[in-house]
Amino acid sequence: MQEQQQTRSMARNPFAEKLEHEIDNASLAQGLAEGTLEDVVIDLRKPEEYRQAHIPGAFNVHIDDVVAFAGQQPHGTRFVVSCYHIACLLATRAAARLTDEEYAVRELRGGWDWWQRKEQPTVAGEAPGSWPG
Repeated sequence: MQEQQQTRSMARNPFAEKLEHEIDNASLAQGLAEGTLEDVVIDLRKPEEYRQAHIPGAFNVHIDDVVAFAGQQPHGTRFVVSCYHIACLLATRAAARLTDEEYAVRELRGGWDWWQRKEQPTVAGEAPGSWPG
């Protein structure tokens, strides 16, 4: 029995590990609003959708360019990747590419869809913009 418990405690919990690599929209919004979040937010949606509205401060980057974009940021930068909705795999693929290159990265849980549903602030245009207020 003791050996079984020891083996279980040594094994990584994949669900706990998954949560270490995600951020919810409330935490992201709070960090952006307070200026305490230093992550660079990457929006992987199509440029025309990004121009209509996006998370304040987010950069629109095509998935094929995500590693090159990360390489242009200061060393040690952590990234938050976001795509359309919870079932969209663009953010997961981008996170995998960045992780393969040893960048720190988290996925925005629920993506753009959940950001809008929670009525978080947005900005329009081609530039990242800044947090309102």
